[in-house]
Amino acid sequence: MGWDEWAQHRIGEVSHAYVHQNNQELLSYVDKDYGVAFELPLIYIEKALHLQSSQAVYQMRHLVTHLFFLLACLCFYLLLYALYKSQKLALLGYFLLVSNPLLYAHSFFNSKDIPLLSMFVICMYLLSFIQDRIKMKHVLALAAGTAILINLRIVGLFFFGLVGLTFLIQFLKKKEERKKLALLFATYTLSTIVILIAIWPLLWTNPWGNFLAVFENMTKFRWEGEMLFLGKKILSTATPWYYIPVWIIITSSIIFSVLWLASIGSIIASSRTFIARILERKYFITLYSFVIITISFASIFILKPVLYDSWRQFFFLYPFLILGIIYLLSGELFGKKMKIALTLSAVYIILFQLVNIATLFPYSHVYFNEIVHKAEKNEVRQQFEMDYWGTAYTEALHKITAADKRAKIKIGVANVVGEHSIRMLSEEDQKRIEYTDLGDCDYFITCYRYHPEDYPDLENNTFYEIKRLNSSICTIFKFNE
Repeated sequence: MGWDEWAQHRIGEVSHAYVHQNNQELLSYVDKDYGVAFELPLIYIEKALHLQSSQAVYQMRHLVTHLFFLLACLCFYLLLYALYKSQKLALLGYFLLVSNPLLYAHSFFNSKDIPLLSMFVICMYLLSFIQDRIKMKHVLALAAGTAILINLRIVGLFFFGLVGLTFLIQFLKKKEERKKLALLFATYTLSTIVILIAIWPLLWTNPWGNFLAVFENMTKFRWEGEMLFLGKKILSTATPWYYIPVWIIITSSIIFSVLWLASIGSIIASSRTFIARILERKYFITLYSFVIITISFASIFILKPVLYDSWRQFFFLYPFLILGIIYLLSGELFGKKMKIALTLSAVYIILFQLVNIATLFPYSHVYFNEIVHKAEKNEVRQQFEMDYWGTAYTEALHKITAADKRAKIKIGVANVVGEHSIRMLSEEDQKRIEYTDLGDCDYFITCYRYHPEDYPDLENNTFYEIKRLNSSICTIFKFNE
Protein backbone atom coordinates (compact mmCIF):
# COMPACT_ATOMS: atom_id res chain seq x y z
CA MET A 1 0.00 0.00 0.00
CA GLY A 2 1.38 3.39 -1.03
CA TRP A 3 1.59 6.57 1.02
CA ASP A 4 -1.23 8.42 -0.78
CA GLU A 5 -3.61 5.52 -1.34
CA TRP A 6 -5.84 6.14 1.65
CA ALA A 7 -6.14 9.83 0.72
CA GLN A 8 -6.93 8.99 -2.91
CA HIS A 9 -9.64 6.56 -1.83
CA ARG A 10 -11.08 9.22 0.44
CA ILE A 11 -11.26 11.72 -2.45
CA GLY A 12 -13.42 9.24 -4.35
CA GLU A 13 -15.63 8.60 -1.33
CA VAL A 14 -16.27 12.31 -0.69
CA SER A 15 -17.12 12.92 -4.36
CA HIS A 16 -19.44 9.90 -4.45
CA ALA A 17 -21.29 11.17 -1.38
CA TYR A 18 -21.67 14.58 -3.02
CA VAL A 19 -23.07 13.08 -6.24
CA HIS A 20 -25.44 10.52 -4.73
CA GLN A 21 -26.24 11.76 -1.22
CA ASN A 22 -26.01 15.53 -1.69
CA ASN A 23 -23.31 15.55 1.01
CA GLN A 24 -21.69 19.00 0.85
CA GLU A 25 -18.37 17.96 2.43
CA LEU A 26 -16.70 18.05 -1.00
CA LEU A 27 -17.04 21.83 -1.27
CA SER A 28 -14.88 22.36 1.82
CA TYR A 29 -12.74 19.20 1.61
CA VAL A 30 -8.99 19.87 1.82
CA ASP A 31 -8.25 17.81 -1.32
CA LYS A 32 -11.29 18.87 -3.33
CA ASP A 33 -9.03 20.19 -6.13
CA TYR A 34 -7.95 16.68 -7.10
CA GLY A 35 -9.75 15.35 -10.16
CA VAL A 36 -11.93 12.25 -9.75
CA ALA A 37 -12.00 10.85 -13.29
CA PHE A 38 -10.20 7.76 -12.00
CA GLU A 39 -11.05 7.77 -8.29
CA LEU A 40 -14.84 7.99 -8.71
CA PRO A 41 -15.06 4.98 -11.07
CA LEU A 42 -12.99 3.02 -8.54
CA ILE A 43 -15.64 3.75 -5.91
CA TYR A 44 -18.38 2.60 -8.31
CA ILE A 45 -16.49 -0.66 -8.90
CA GLU A 46 -16.02 -1.12 -5.15
CA LYS A 47 -19.73 -0.73 -4.53
CA ALA A 48 -20.79 -2.80 -7.53
CA LEU A 49 -18.65 -5.71 -6.26
CA HIS A 50 -19.92 -5.20 -2.69
CA LEU A 51 -16.38 -5.19 -1.32
CA GLN A 52 -16.44 -5.02 2.46
CA SER A 53 -12.91 -5.58 3.73
CA SER A 54 -10.26 -2.91 3.25
CA GLN A 55 -7.89 -5.59 1.96
CA ALA A 56 -10.29 -6.47 -0.87
CA VAL A 57 -10.89 -2.80 -1.68
CA TYR A 58 -7.22 -1.94 -2.11
CA GLN A 59 -6.40 -5.15 -3.96
CA MET A 60 -9.17 -4.25 -6.41
CA ARG A 61 -7.77 -0.74 -6.77
CA HIS A 62 -4.30 -2.15 -7.50
CA LEU A 63 -5.69 -4.52 -10.12
CA VAL A 64 -7.75 -1.86 -11.90
CA THR A 65 -4.87 0.65 -11.89
CA HIS A 66 -2.55 -1.98 -13.35
CA LEU A 67 -5.05 -3.06 -16.00
CA PHE A 68 -5.54 0.57 -17.04
CA PHE A 69 -1.77 0.87 -17.45
CA LEU A 70 -1.73 -2.30 -19.59
CA LEU A 71 -4.58 -0.88 -21.69
CA ALA A 72 -2.49 2.23 -22.29
CA CYS A 73 0.49 0.07 -23.27
CA LEU A 74 -1.75 -1.69 -25.81
CA CYS A 75 -2.85 1.69 -27.18
CA PHE A 76 0.81 2.67 -27.40
CA TYR A 77 1.48 -0.44 -29.49
CA LEU A 78 -1.48 0.40 -31.75
CA LEU A 79 -0.30 4.00 -32.06
CA LEU A 80 3.20 2.95 -33.09
CA TYR A 81 1.85 0.40 -35.54
CA ALA A 82 -0.41 3.04 -37.08
CA LEU A 83 2.55 5.40 -37.43
CA TYR A 84 5.18 3.01 -38.80
CA LYS A 85 3.24 -0.02 -40.13
CA SER A 86 5.91 -2.15 -38.46
CA GLN A 87 5.11 -4.79 -35.88
CA LYS A 88 8.77 -4.90 -34.85
CA LEU A 89 8.91 -1.19 -34.00
CA ALA A 90 5.50 -1.30 -32.33
CA LEU A 91 6.57 -4.24 -30.14
CA LEU A 92 9.85 -2.54 -29.22
CA GLY A 93 7.97 0.57 -28.13
CA TYR A 94 5.41 -1.47 -26.21
CA PHE A 95 8.06 -3.41 -24.28
CA LEU A 96 10.15 -0.29 -23.61
CA LEU A 97 7.09 1.14 -21.87
CA VAL A 98 5.65 -1.87 -20.06
CA SER A 99 9.02 -3.17 -18.80
CA ASN A 100 10.21 0.06 -17.19
CA PRO A 101 10.90 -1.02 -13.56
CA LEU A 102 9.84 2.30 -12.05
CA LEU A 103 6.56 2.55 -13.93
CA TYR A 104 5.72 -1.14 -13.61
CA ALA A 105 5.85 -1.01 -9.79
CA HIS A 106 3.90 2.27 -9.65
CA SER A 107 1.26 0.80 -11.98
CA PHE A 108 -0.20 -1.08 -9.02
CA PHE A 109 -0.31 1.39 -6.13
CA ASN A 110 -0.12 4.83 -7.76
CA SER A 111 -3.61 5.92 -8.81
CA LYS A 112 -2.40 9.48 -9.42
CA ASP A 113 0.51 9.50 -11.83
CA ILE A 114 0.02 6.21 -13.66
CA PRO A 115 -3.56 6.99 -14.78
CA LEU A 116 -2.25 10.36 -16.00
CA LEU A 117 0.48 8.65 -18.05
CA SER A 118 -2.03 6.11 -19.33
CA MET A 119 -4.54 8.72 -20.38
CA PHE A 120 -1.87 10.76 -22.17
CA VAL A 121 -1.04 7.67 -24.25
CA ILE A 122 -4.70 6.99 -25.00
CA CYS A 123 -5.23 10.62 -26.02
CA MET A 124 -2.20 10.56 -28.33
CA TYR A 125 -3.65 7.45 -29.94
CA LEU A 126 -6.98 9.25 -30.42
CA LEU A 127 -5.15 12.29 -31.79
CA SER A 128 -3.55 10.14 -34.49
CA PHE A 129 -7.00 9.52 -35.97
CA ILE A 130 -7.48 13.17 -36.90
CA GLN A 131 -4.26 13.35 -38.91
CA ASP A 132 -5.86 12.16 -42.15
CA ARG A 133 -9.58 12.58 -42.73
CA ILE A 134 -11.14 14.10 -39.62
CA LYS A 135 -14.43 12.50 -38.64
CA MET A 136 -16.91 13.73 -36.07
CA LYS A 137 -16.75 10.47 -34.06
CA HIS A 138 -12.99 10.87 -33.69
CA VAL A 139 -13.38 14.48 -32.60
CA LEU A 140 -15.92 13.53 -29.92
CA ALA A 141 -13.76 10.65 -28.68
CA LEU A 142 -10.78 12.99 -28.49
CA ALA A 143 -12.87 15.55 -26.59
CA ALA A 144 -13.86 12.91 -24.02
CA GLY A 145 -10.24 11.80 -23.65
CA THR A 146 -9.04 15.38 -23.26
CA ALA A 147 -11.65 16.12 -20.59
CA ILE A 148 -10.60 13.05 -18.59
CA LEU A 149 -6.95 14.00 -18.99
CA ILE A 150 -7.50 17.55 -17.72
CA ASN A 151 -9.55 16.21 -14.83
CA LEU A 152 -6.75 13.83 -13.83
CA ARG A 153 -4.32 16.74 -13.69
CA ILE A 154 -4.25 20.30 -14.98
CA VAL A 155 -1.20 19.47 -17.09
CA GLY A 156 -3.73 17.97 -19.50
CA LEU A 157 -4.20 21.54 -20.75
CA PHE A 158 -0.91 21.05 -22.62
CA PHE A 159 -2.61 18.41 -24.71
CA PHE A 160 -5.65 20.63 -25.33
CA GLY A 161 -3.24 23.23 -26.72
CA LEU A 162 -1.60 20.65 -28.97
CA VAL A 163 -4.96 19.63 -30.40
CA GLY A 164 -5.63 23.29 -31.12
CA LEU A 165 -2.27 23.50 -32.91
CA THR A 166 -3.22 20.40 -34.89
CA PHE A 167 -6.35 22.05 -36.20
CA LEU A 168 -4.47 25.29 -36.91
CA ILE A 169 -1.87 23.50 -39.06
CA GLN A 170 -4.58 21.68 -40.97
CA PHE A 171 -6.53 24.92 -41.31
CA LEU A 172 -3.52 26.60 -42.93
CA LYS A 173 -2.66 23.64 -45.17
CA LYS A 174 -6.15 22.60 -46.31
CA LYS A 175 -7.78 25.78 -47.59
CA GLU A 176 -10.69 23.93 -49.19
CA GLU A 177 -11.74 22.40 -45.83
CA ARG A 178 -11.50 25.45 -43.57
CA LYS A 179 -15.21 25.72 -42.78
CA LYS A 180 -15.39 22.06 -41.86
CA LEU A 181 -12.24 22.28 -39.73
CA ALA A 182 -13.54 25.37 -37.91
CA LEU A 183 -16.80 23.55 -37.12
CA LEU A 184 -14.97 20.44 -35.94
CA PHE A 185 -12.64 22.42 -33.68
CA ALA A 186 -15.56 24.34 -32.21
CA THR A 187 -17.27 21.00 -31.56
CA TYR A 188 -14.12 19.61 -29.96
CA THR A 189 -13.69 22.64 -27.69
CA LEU A 190 -17.32 22.81 -26.58
CA SER A 191 -17.53 19.04 -26.06
CA THR A 192 -14.34 19.04 -23.98
CA ILE A 193 -15.72 21.77 -21.72
CA VAL A 194 -19.13 20.11 -21.33
CA ILE A 195 -17.68 16.67 -20.61
CA LEU A 196 -15.11 18.11 -18.18
CA ILE A 197 -17.84 19.79 -16.14
CA ALA A 198 -20.04 16.69 -16.29
CA ILE A 199 -17.36 14.34 -14.90
CA TRP A 200 -16.00 16.74 -12.26
CA PRO A 201 -18.53 17.33 -9.46
CA LEU A 202 -16.51 20.23 -8.06
CA LEU A 203 -17.28 22.20 -11.22
CA TRP A 204 -21.04 21.73 -11.00
CA THR A 205 -21.24 24.93 -8.96
CA ASN A 206 -19.23 27.90 -10.22
CA PRO A 207 -17.36 25.99 -12.98
CA TRP A 208 -15.03 28.81 -14.01
CA GLY A 209 -14.18 30.02 -10.51
CA ASN A 210 -13.51 26.54 -9.15
CA PHE A 211 -11.44 25.60 -12.21
CA LEU A 212 -9.23 28.65 -11.78
CA ALA A 213 -8.82 27.82 -8.09
CA VAL A 214 -7.76 24.28 -8.99
CA PHE A 215 -5.27 25.61 -11.54
CA GLU A 216 -3.72 27.96 -9.00
CA ASN A 217 -3.56 25.29 -6.29
CA MET A 218 -2.00 22.68 -8.54
CA THR A 219 0.73 24.99 -9.83
CA LYS A 220 1.64 26.01 -6.28
CA PHE A 221 0.59 22.96 -4.31
CA ARG A 222 0.21 23.14 -0.54
CA TRP A 223 2.99 20.70 0.38
CA GLU A 224 6.30 21.83 1.78
CA GLY A 225 7.96 18.53 2.47
CA GLU A 226 11.53 17.43 2.91
CA MET A 227 13.14 15.18 0.29
CA LEU A 228 16.52 13.50 -0.06
CA PHE A 229 18.41 14.40 -3.23
CA LEU A 230 22.12 13.85 -3.93
CA GLY A 231 22.70 13.19 -0.24
CA LYS A 232 21.12 16.44 0.92
CA LYS A 233 17.70 17.18 2.36
CA ILE A 234 15.87 19.77 0.28
CA LEU A 235 12.40 21.29 0.42
CA SER A 236 9.79 20.51 -2.23
CA THR A 237 9.36 24.27 -2.67
CA ALA A 238 13.07 24.88 -3.32
CA THR A 239 14.22 22.20 -5.74
CA PRO A 240 17.16 22.98 -8.07
CA TRP A 241 16.52 23.35 -11.81
CA TYR A 242 18.18 20.01 -12.54
CA TYR A 243 16.04 18.04 -10.06
CA ILE A 244 13.70 16.40 -12.61
CA PRO A 245 16.36 15.80 -15.33
CA VAL A 246 18.66 14.09 -12.83
CA TRP A 247 15.87 11.84 -11.55
CA ILE A 248 14.90 10.83 -15.10
CA ILE A 249 18.49 10.03 -16.03
CA ILE A 250 19.37 7.97 -12.93
CA THR A 251 16.14 5.93 -13.03
CA SER A 252 16.30 5.13 -16.76
CA SER A 253 18.69 2.84 -18.57
CA ILE A 254 21.84 4.70 -19.62
CA ILE A 255 21.43 3.42 -23.16
CA PHE A 256 17.83 4.69 -23.14
CA SER A 257 19.06 8.21 -22.38
CA VAL A 258 21.75 7.95 -25.07
CA LEU A 259 19.25 6.81 -27.67
CA TRP A 260 16.86 9.62 -26.82
CA LEU A 261 19.61 12.23 -27.15
CA ALA A 262 20.49 10.67 -30.51
CA SER A 263 16.85 10.97 -31.53
CA ILE A 264 17.04 14.73 -31.03
CA GLY A 265 19.93 14.79 -33.49
CA SER A 266 17.91 12.73 -35.96
CA ILE A 267 15.00 15.17 -35.72
CA ILE A 268 17.30 18.13 -36.37
CA ALA A 269 19.01 16.32 -39.25
CA SER A 270 15.68 15.58 -40.90
CA SER A 271 14.01 18.92 -40.09
CA ARG A 272 13.31 19.70 -43.75
CA THR A 273 11.48 16.40 -44.12
CA PHE A 274 9.48 17.14 -40.98
CA ILE A 275 8.36 20.53 -42.24
CA ALA A 276 7.47 19.22 -45.68
CA ARG A 277 5.55 16.19 -44.37
CA ILE A 278 4.17 17.61 -41.11
CA LEU A 279 0.60 16.47 -41.85
CA GLU A 280 1.67 12.82 -42.02
CA ARG A 281 1.00 10.92 -38.80
CA LYS A 282 4.55 9.74 -38.13
CA TYR A 283 6.18 13.15 -38.39
CA PHE A 284 3.33 14.96 -36.71
CA ILE A 285 3.19 12.73 -33.59
CA THR A 286 6.98 12.54 -33.30
CA LEU A 287 7.30 16.30 -33.42
CA TYR A 288 4.53 16.64 -30.85
CA SER A 289 6.35 14.34 -28.48
CA PHE A 290 9.25 16.76 -28.42
CA VAL A 291 6.89 19.72 -28.06
CA ILE A 292 5.24 18.10 -25.00
CA ILE A 293 8.62 17.42 -23.42
CA THR A 294 9.82 20.96 -24.13
CA ILE A 295 6.65 22.57 -22.77
CA SER A 296 6.75 20.41 -19.65
CA PHE A 297 10.32 21.35 -18.78
CA ALA A 298 9.62 25.00 -19.61
CA SER A 299 6.67 24.93 -17.19
CA ILE A 300 9.02 23.85 -14.39
CA PHE A 301 11.29 26.83 -14.99
CA ILE A 302 8.45 29.33 -15.51
CA LEU A 303 5.78 28.23 -13.00
CA LYS A 304 8.23 26.76 -10.45
CA PRO A 305 5.71 24.20 -9.17
CA VAL A 306 6.08 22.22 -5.97
CA LEU A 307 7.87 18.99 -6.90
CA TYR A 308 7.52 15.63 -5.16
CA ASP A 309 9.92 12.77 -4.54
CA SER A 310 11.49 11.45 -7.73
CA TRP A 311 9.89 12.57 -11.04
CA ARG A 312 6.50 10.92 -10.61
CA GLN A 313 4.63 14.10 -11.54
CA PHE A 314 6.31 13.82 -14.93
CA PHE A 315 5.98 10.06 -15.54
CA PHE A 316 3.66 10.97 -18.41
CA LEU A 317 6.73 12.12 -20.37
CA TYR A 318 8.16 8.61 -20.64
CA PRO A 319 6.00 7.46 -23.61
CA PHE A 320 6.97 10.65 -25.43
CA LEU A 321 10.65 9.89 -24.83
CA ILE A 322 10.02 6.45 -26.36
CA LEU A 323 8.32 8.02 -29.39
CA GLY A 324 11.56 9.87 -30.14
CA ILE A 325 13.58 6.66 -29.82
CA ILE A 326 11.22 4.73 -32.10
CA TYR A 327 11.62 7.42 -34.75
CA LEU A 328 15.37 6.95 -34.41
CA LEU A 329 15.01 3.16 -34.70
CA SER A 330 12.94 3.53 -37.85
CA GLY A 331 16.30 4.36 -39.41
CA GLU A 332 15.42 6.96 -42.02
CA LEU A 333 18.93 8.38 -41.72
CA PHE A 334 20.82 5.11 -41.35
CA GLY A 335 21.88 2.06 -43.27
CA LYS A 336 20.96 -1.53 -42.49
CA LYS A 337 23.87 -2.20 -40.10
CA MET A 338 23.10 0.87 -38.00
CA LYS A 339 19.42 -0.10 -37.85
CA ILE A 340 20.38 -3.53 -36.52
CA ALA A 341 22.72 -1.99 -33.93
CA LEU A 342 20.03 0.42 -32.73
CA THR A 343 17.43 -2.35 -32.56
CA LEU A 344 19.76 -4.55 -30.52
CA SER A 345 20.32 -1.61 -28.16
CA ALA A 346 16.57 -1.33 -27.62
CA VAL A 347 16.30 -5.09 -27.01
CA TYR A 348 19.11 -4.83 -24.45
CA ILE A 349 17.22 -2.07 -22.61
CA ILE A 350 14.10 -4.23 -22.46
CA LEU A 351 15.96 -7.28 -21.16
CA PHE A 352 17.85 -5.15 -18.64
CA GLN A 353 14.58 -3.65 -17.39
CA LEU A 354 12.91 -7.05 -17.09
CA VAL A 355 15.84 -8.39 -15.06
CA ASN A 356 15.51 -5.44 -12.68
CA ILE A 357 11.76 -5.97 -12.28
CA ALA A 358 12.47 -9.58 -11.34
CA THR A 359 15.40 -8.94 -8.98
CA LEU A 360 13.80 -5.97 -7.22
CA PHE A 361 10.30 -7.44 -7.06
CA PRO A 362 7.96 -6.19 -5.69
CA TYR A 363 9.92 -2.98 -5.11
CA SER A 364 11.20 -2.18 -8.59
CA HIS A 365 10.25 1.45 -7.99
CA VAL A 366 13.53 1.75 -6.04
CA TYR A 367 15.49 1.04 -9.26
CA PHE A 368 18.57 3.15 -10.04
CA ASN A 369 20.89 2.62 -12.99
CA GLU A 370 24.68 2.22 -13.00
CA ILE A 371 25.29 5.94 -12.54
CA VAL A 372 24.27 5.65 -8.90
CA HIS A 373 27.04 3.97 -6.90
CA LYS A 374 25.88 0.99 -4.83
CA ALA A 375 29.09 -0.53 -3.42
CA GLU A 376 28.75 0.73 0.14
CA LYS A 377 25.98 -0.59 2.36
CA ASN A 378 22.97 1.78 2.42
CA GLU A 379 24.79 4.17 0.11
CA VAL A 380 21.85 4.57 -2.27
CA ARG A 381 19.39 5.12 0.57
CA GLN A 382 21.52 7.90 2.01
CA GLN A 383 21.79 9.65 -1.35
CA PHE A 384 18.26 9.41 -2.77
CA GLU A 385 14.72 8.62 -1.72
CA MET A 386 14.04 4.90 -2.18
CA ASP A 387 10.76 3.50 -0.84
CA TYR A 388 9.31 6.98 -0.37
CA TRP A 389 5.80 5.52 -0.83
CA GLY A 390 6.31 3.24 2.17
CA THR A 391 5.09 0.18 0.28
CA ALA A 392 7.37 -2.15 2.28
CA TYR A 393 5.33 -1.53 5.43
CA THR A 394 2.78 -4.06 4.16
CA GLU A 395 5.36 -6.84 3.97
CA ALA A 396 6.69 -5.83 7.39
CA LEU A 397 3.24 -6.08 8.98
CA HIS A 398 2.64 -9.47 7.34
CA LYS A 399 6.00 -10.65 8.67
CA ILE A 400 5.16 -9.60 12.23
CA THR A 401 1.65 -11.05 12.28
CA ALA A 402 2.91 -14.35 10.83
CA ALA A 403 5.72 -14.70 13.39
CA ASP A 404 3.91 -13.36 16.47
CA LYS A 405 0.68 -15.16 17.36
CA ARG A 406 -0.27 -13.05 20.38
CA ALA A 407 -3.79 -11.64 20.51
CA LYS A 408 -2.43 -8.09 20.82
CA ILE A 409 0.76 -6.76 19.22
CA LYS A 410 2.00 -3.22 19.89
CA ILE A 411 3.66 -1.69 16.84
CA GLY A 412 5.39 1.65 16.37
CA VAL A 413 5.96 3.13 12.90
CA ALA A 414 8.17 5.93 11.66
CA ASN A 415 5.65 7.13 9.06
CA VAL A 416 1.89 7.46 8.81
CA VAL A 417 1.76 5.05 5.87
CA GLY A 418 2.75 2.36 8.36
CA GLU A 419 -0.62 2.88 10.03
CA HIS A 420 -2.52 3.05 6.73
CA SER A 421 -0.90 -0.22 5.60
CA ILE A 422 -2.89 -2.15 8.20
CA ARG A 423 -5.71 -2.04 5.64
CA MET A 424 -3.80 -4.60 3.55
CA LEU A 425 -4.05 -7.22 6.32
CA SER A 426 -6.89 -9.61 6.99
CA GLU A 427 -9.58 -8.36 9.37
CA GLU A 428 -8.39 -10.85 12.00
CA ASP A 429 -4.82 -9.54 11.91
CA GLN A 430 -6.00 -5.92 11.88
CA LYS A 431 -7.74 -6.49 15.22
CA ARG A 432 -4.51 -7.83 16.75
CA ILE A 433 -2.46 -4.71 16.02
CA GLU A 434 -2.29 -1.70 18.31
CA TYR A 435 -0.23 1.28 17.16
CA THR A 436 1.81 2.96 19.85
CA ASP A 437 4.96 5.04 20.43
CA LEU A 438 8.51 3.76 20.07
CA GLY A 439 9.02 3.59 23.81
CA ASP A 440 6.03 1.31 24.38
CA CYS A 441 6.02 -1.00 21.37
CA ASP A 442 6.85 -4.63 20.71
CA TYR A 443 8.05 -3.81 17.20
CA PHE A 444 9.18 -0.63 15.46
CA ILE A 445 9.11 -0.32 11.65
CA THR A 446 10.77 2.28 9.43
CA CYS A 447 11.01 2.78 5.66
CA TYR A 448 13.64 5.50 6.23
CA ARG A 449 11.71 8.36 4.66
CA TYR A 450 12.66 11.63 6.41
CA HIS A 451 15.23 9.56 8.32
CA PRO A 452 17.63 7.97 5.78
CA GLU A 453 20.28 7.43 8.44
CA ASP A 454 20.78 4.14 10.29
CA TYR A 455 19.45 3.52 13.80
CA PRO A 456 22.66 2.57 15.64
CA ASP A 457 20.95 2.47 19.06
CA LEU A 458 18.45 -0.10 17.76
CA GLU A 459 20.81 -2.18 15.65
CA ASN A 460 20.93 -5.06 18.14
CA ASN A 461 17.13 -5.24 18.05
CA THR A 462 16.93 -5.88 14.30
CA PHE A 463 14.25 -8.48 13.62
CA TYR A 464 13.85 -8.30 9.83
CA GLU A 465 15.23 -6.23 6.94
CA ILE A 466 13.99 -5.70 3.39
CA LYS A 467 17.02 -4.94 1.21
CA ARG A 468 17.38 -3.80 -2.38
CA LEU A 469 20.44 -2.39 -4.19
CA ASN A 470 22.62 -3.08 -1.13
CA SER A 471 20.41 -0.83 0.97
CA SER A 472 17.84 -1.56 3.65
CA ILE A 473 14.60 -0.01 2.49
CA CYS A 474 12.60 -1.21 5.49
CA THR A 475 13.64 -2.54 8.90
CA ILE A 476 11.73 -4.11 11.79
CA PHE A 477 13.18 -3.72 15.28
CA LYS A 478 11.85 -6.04 18.00
CA PHE A 479 11.53 -5.31 21.73
CA ASN A 480 9.88 -6.81 24.80
CA GLU A 481 10.55 -10.51 24.36
